[in-house]
Amino acid sequence: MEPSRSHSSRTIGIGPDNRLYVSIGMPGNCGNYYLDESYPETLRRGGLFAIDENSRPARLLPYVSGLRNPVGFDWQPGSNILYITNNGPDHLGYDQPPEYFARGVEGSFHGMPWYQFDGKQLFEDPCASEFERPLPVEAVSIPAATFVARSAPLGMAFVTDHANASEFSGDAIIAIHGSWATSTGSFYGDVTTRREPKLLRVDFDGEEVAGVVDLLTGFQLADGKRWARPAGVAIGSDGDIYFTSDDGYEGLYRLRKVK
Repeated sequence: MEPSRSHSSRTIGIGPDNRLYVSIGMPGNCGNYYLDESYPETLRRGGLFAIDENSRPARLLPYVSGLRNPVGFDWQPGSNILYITNNGPDHLGYDQPPEYFARGVEGSFHGMPWYQFDGKQLFEDPCASEFERPLPVEAVSIPAATFVARSAPLGMAFVTDHANASEFSGDAIIAIHGSWATSTGSFYGDVTTRREPKLLRVDFDGEEVAGVVDLLTGFQLADGKRWARPAGVAIGSDGDIYFTSDDGYEGLYRLRKVK
């Protein structure tokens, strides 16, 4: 893959079909990027590839498109439905657009950079007005859930039946990294107004999202300082929830029930 000046991380996962999947973000807030074979390889960004290992060399097959910076993804146990976290753009202010929790299927298009979802309806992003739209607004997949704007959802994992938190089986745990920006929309300002890091739980009722609730908070202190910022999430073989922090006290943390 071509190097990128931003959103250069790559998340790899193995799907229920035993194929490898890899996410790739778009550089910056807005650009003419579309993860589709109709675009040059260097502009195929903003979604998930499936890797065809039967080809020599292996091929990256466009799978999901229209996501600015998808970092975490996982398949819900039982339904095998793919869900993806996405970091939205920063150029529309501190409160818009909300961050996405997207339900992905092969060929699904989630709008960016041409369209954004404000929590109720889709709207055209003026930053992309000069780029030819690959698909009409009617083709855009609405997110399954949203998180507060600028909160930076990163890693995610579904709780399995063997987990010690089995009452959450089928729900998703999301690592919220917290914003770098303050309420002014920039790096400068009152740091106590930054979006706080936390772990969220996306509550599912079968295959439908029933709500989003805080699972673990307290990483951001009253003065705005953070002692940790969740980045990755996994369910361990011991059934406990693990998460990583890449800021503050960096490392691997275990979240377990106290009996």
